[in-house]
Amino acid sequence: MINPIIKFRKLCLYALFAILFCSCKSYDDVRYLKNIENIDLNAKNEQMDYGNKIVPNDLLRITVTADDPKSVAPFNLPLVSFINPDQADVGFSNTLQSYLVNNEGYITFPVLGEVKVGGLTREECARMLEKKISEYAKNPLVTVTIANFRFTVLGEVNAPGIKSVVNDRTSILEAIGKAGDLNLFARRDNIMLIREENGKREVHRIDLGDASLMNSDIYYIKQNDVIYVQPNKYKEKNSRYSQRDAYEISVFSAIVSTVSVIASLLIALLVK
Repeated sequence: MINPIIKFRKLCLYALFAILFCSCKSYDDVRYLKNIENIDLNAKNEQMDYGNKIVPNDLLRITVTADDPKSVAPFNLPLVSFINPDQADVGFSNTLQSYLVNNEGYITFPVLGEVKVGGLTREECARMLEKKISEYAKNPLVTVTIANFRFTVLGEVNAPGIKSVVNDRTSILEAIGKAGDLNLFARRDNIMLIREENGKREVHRIDLGDASLMNSDIYYIKQNDVIYVQPNKYKEKNSRYSQRDAYEISVFSAIVSTVSVIASLLIALLVK
């Protein structure tokens, strides 16, 4: 059994470390985009790539409109389902079909059959479909969205996990915000962005304190990106402690902080 005095001393030492860490964490250590005043945010970076390419296993929602809605009706298939498995009756939904991109980058589209969309941006895909559909209907307008655009955020954030968004033009800052922002144990100057393109896996390092990130070609995330926020040195050093120790330290730190505040108030009253 651990000697209560030794345990108390250990908790005091842990609490002291916690207090010192919190006090040493300056505003500048946790600030994003610290040099933003020195960055020309209107500068055009030719290397910047905003367009997400359509990749296998993407689910595309494709809407076709025209001056004559009837002429493009065959290109807008609604969802259908059998009302009763034993009957031929079907139900219809206003929600349009989603088209799954196969491993070769093709979708099966009404009337047109198999169409290659892999490697295109949403805008390029829409223009290509408009050209093909114009052979059947006058002035078609096609809208393409990626229904399952998602990314993963892991590590020292408040809400890690797989995140889905409707807008595929999502910045790294928006992605971290979607994960509840970084916690105090996060290392902000060496965040890993893991990206797979054309069968090749790439790892990029991100410093959230450097505002030049906003003009870089990795500012906007892409489909299936993985963002890993590494722990800082304080978190790594304390990872060897048990959860019980961590709980006891947090409780003890709270007590010490409360006593410190009360003591400060009493001293202030006595001085008066």
